[in-house]
Amino acid sequence: MDNGRSKIKYREIVKLFSDCRIKQIGLFFLCAIAVSSELYLVYQIKGLIDCLSAQNYDLFIILIRRVFLTAIFAFVFTILQTKQWHTFRAELINKMRVKMYKKC
Repeated sequence: MDNGRSKIKYREIVKLFSDCRIKQIGLFFLCAIAVSSELYLVYQIKGLIDCLSAQNYDLFIILIRRVFLTAIFAFVFTILQTKQWHTFRAELINKMRVKMYKKC
C-alpha cells in the first residue's frame, strides 16, 4: 500500500515540474560536458607526467598546450554549469512559492 502512495506522490511531483523538462535535459548535458572535460583534463595531466618521466621534451611542449586548452575548456563549462544550475534552482523555488501562495 505504501508503494502505491509513493508512486502517486512521485507522479504529482513530476507534473509540477513538467514545464521545466527541456531546461532539465539541457542542464544534464551541460553537467555531463563539464564533468567529462574535467576527467579528460586529469587524463591529459597523466600523459604529461608520463612524458616528463620519459624525458621526451618535444612532446612535453605539445602536451602543455593541450592541457592548457583543456583546462580553459573545463573551466568555462564548469562556470556555465554552476550559473545555469543556480538560475534553474532559483526559478524552481520561485515557481513553487507562487504555487504555494495560489493555494492559500
